[in-house]
Amino acid sequence: MTHDQPLKNAKAIVNLTTDIMQIAKENPDAQEAGQYAAKSLRIVAQTVHTVLLPLAAANFAILHFADYMKNKFEKELADLTGTIPPENLISPKSSVAGPAIQGLAFTHEEQSLKDMYLNLIATAMDGRISKRAHPAFVEIVKQIDGREADTLRSLLRGSEMLAIVEIRTSESAWNVLERNIIDLKRPSGEPAVSPEYAVWIDNWVRLGLFELTFMSFLSSPHAYDWVESRPEYQLHKGDNALPILAKGVLKRTSFGDQFAEAIGARTAQATAGQIPLFRPEPRAKTPIDNSPGS
Repeated sequence: MTHDQPLKNAKAIVNLTTDIMQIAKENPDAQEAGQYAAKSLRIVAQTVHTVLLPLAAANFAILHFADYMKNKFEKELADLTGTIPPENLISPKSSVAGPAIQGLAFTHEEQSLKDMYLNLIATAMDGRISKRAHPAFVEIVKQIDGREADTLRSLLRGSEMLAIVEIRTSESAWNVLERNIIDLKRPSGEPAVSPEYAVWIDNWVRLGLFELTFMSFLSSPHAYDWVESRPEYQLHKGDNALPILAKGVLKRTSFGDQFAEAIGARTAQATAGQIPLFRPEPRAKTPIDNSPGS
C-alpha cells in the first residue's frame, strides 16, 4: 500500500456515497427506498468525513514518521547524546520518551518542534540532569506551533525579566487598545509585528512558563525607550494626545527555566543579568509610573 492509499480509499467511499444518494434522488422507483435510506447515507457520509478521513490522514503521517524513525531519528538523537559520558547514559523514563515520540510522529517535519522533543528525550537520557525532563514539558510542546516555538526559544534564552507594555485609552485596565507588546525584532532590526504575539504570550503565561504583571515595572532608566518606535504606539498616536502606556514585566518562572534547560534553549549554568524591579507603594493610585526618567 502506498502512503496516500488510505486517503484514496476514504475519498472513494465519499464519492460512492454521493453517487448512491444522487440515484435515490433522481430515480422515481428508488424514491421511497431513498427516503428510508437517506438518513443512513447521511450518517455514512458524515462518518467518512469526521472519522475515516482524519484517521487516514493520521495513518499517512505515521507512515512518513516510520521513514523518519528508520533513516534519521537514531542519528539525530545520537548527535544530542554524544557528549554524555557513557556512565551517565540511561534509558529515558517512558513517561517522557513515550509521549515525546508520539508527539514527534506529527511534528518531525517542523524543525523547531522536533528539536524540542529530541532535546527532551536527550535530557531524559542524561543521568546527571534527567530529573529536569518533566513529563509536563511534552504537553507544553504539544500546545505550541512551529512559529511560536522559534519565538519562545529566543525569549527563553534571554533575560529573566522583560519589559512589556499595554497601550490604553485611559489608566483603566479595561480600556486596552494593544496588549502584550514586547521589543521583538526581525533579523533586519526592524520591529516584528503580528497579532499572534499577544496570543502567544498569553499562552506561555497559561502554560506556566512566564508570569505577567502590570503591578510592577523595570526601574532601569531606558527599559521602555523602545516603545515609542513600535508601530503599535505610532498607530494610536494622535495629534493632540499620546497613548497611555501601562508598563509591566514578563518574568520567566522556575518552571520556565527548567523547561528551557530541558529543551536545550539554555544550560543550567547560564544566568541572566538581574534587572532591578520597581514595585509601587501599596497606596499608589496607579501601577503606572509616568514620571521623568522612569
